[in-house]
Amino acid sequence: MASVKRYAGVNTKTRVLKSRLLKKADYLILLELDALEDQVKYLKQNTFYANVLKDDIKLNDVESIELALKRYLLIQYKKLSKYFSNEYAKLYRILLSRFEIEDLKQIFRAVAGGGKISKDNFYFKEEYLNIDYNKLTKSNNTDELINNLKGTLYYDALKDYVAEDKSKLTFYVEMTMDKLYFKILYNQCHDLSKEDKDILKDIIGAYIDLLNVEWIYRGFKFYDLMPEELFNYSLLNGNEFDLKEIKEMCYSTIEDLKAYILRTKYKFLFDEEKDMDLYMELNIEKYFYSLYKNAFKRGKFDILITISYLHLLEYEIKDIISIMESKRYGVSIEDTMNYLIMDIKGSEI
Repeated sequence: MASVKRYAGVNTKTRVLKSRLLKKADYLILLELDALEDQVKYLKQNTFYANVLKDDIKLNDVESIELALKRYLLIQYKKLSKYFSNEYAKLYRILLSRFEIEDLKQIFRAVAGGGKISKDNFYFKEEYLNIDYNKLTKSNNTDELINNLKGTLYYDALKDYVAEDKSKLTFYVEMTMDKLYFKILYNQCHDLSKEDKDILKDIIGAYIDLLNVEWIYRGFKFYDLMPEELFNYSLLNGNEFDLKEIKEMCYSTIEDLKAYILRTKYKFLFDEEKDMDLYMELNIEKYFYSLYKNAFKRGKFDILITISYLHLLEYEIKDIISIMESKRYGVSIEDTMNYLIMDIKGSEI
């Protein structure tokens, strides 16, 4: 009864929002349109994105469009979070912190590479959750950037990287922040109802499994990390692999890792017919797209409906940008379809 009371209103709202997502026909039309201006015109005249792509946005610039869509995603998180209180409201604040972490990663990459930082490219524009963007963007080097995080939940996790070898610093920082995020999110699950706790722990566990495999693979191939390093940065609380199995993967080789994963439910990560480096993250997103899409068929009063909608919206935004970018670089429609999270060739939206 408590779950019905908690979710009756927000689930009804969420199902209405989900019904506004693009249909297969919309994707096909966008793929056929050659000019960015025509794609934007179609979205404004035929979809709910008319409310997002305002005239004050540079509608002839893919980066500006992408930023507007990303910030719309944040607005949806905030709107739906208002239906919740107490520990559930705290959960949504943690979910929002993922985008703050993405902004922070962007700042680290820019500072480490000596590039220019532009606040115009961040998810968060003026407001922030835990960090002071104005202060961080004035950092002259990564040591100063870490020190400017004092007083935030990120400082304790990153303070040991002051004076760290800069060639691997960005990788260390990104893994550490992701590890922190999933730890906080996992712990927050314990303060929810048993049903919601079990649902979220299962989803988080799958993310942890897949990210561990991806990170171990990339650590081997691109960063020449030692097995001890890979193991130390591995995430806990996954569904399929215990610590012993994770350690064995870290102390194996790329070929052994592939052979092992091909015997598990995650064998899709190493599709031999495609470039693994290019498709691994896409395959992970496709896996969760299917999971979230199927959530709406269950018809239950639980947290999965709102979580699923927000992720489906996020994946749709990524696909829209992929379609726009493909036109810029002259990628064929057939190849573009292969880069989309949504399976245009075989599924109905």
